[in-house]
Amino acid sequence: MDKKQLPGSFAGRDFDAALLNDLPPEIDPCGERGEFHTCVNDGPMFAVPVNLEAGEIVDRDGFVYADFLERSALFQRSLMVLIGKFFGDKIHEQEFLSQQKTGSLF
Repeated sequence: MDKKQLPGSFAGRDFDAALLNDLPPEIDPCGERGEFHTCVNDGPMFAVPVNLEAGEIVDRDGFVYADFLERSALFQRSLMVLIGKFFGDKIHEQEFLSQQKTGSLF
C-alpha cells in the first residue's frame, strides 16, 4: 500500500463494505492508481477458500505490506509455543514442523 495515497492502517483489512466506506473520496475503490493491492482468497474459480489471516504489518520505504498466513499455520505456531512451554522449551521449531509434516504429531 502506498502511504502517500492511503494511511498504513488500511493494510491487512478485509476488502468489504466497511473498507469501501472508510476510503477517502480521492482513492479509487479498486486501487487502480496503485493506492493498494488486494489478495483474493475465495471466489467461483476456487475449489475451496484459502483460509487466510493478516499477519505482520511491515512499513518500509514509503509502503506498508501485510503478510498473510494460512490460518492453520497460525494455529500450528500457537500450538508450538504451548508445547514448548509445557515441555520446558525442549522441543524446537524445526522438530515440531517436521513432525507435523509427517503427521506424527497430529
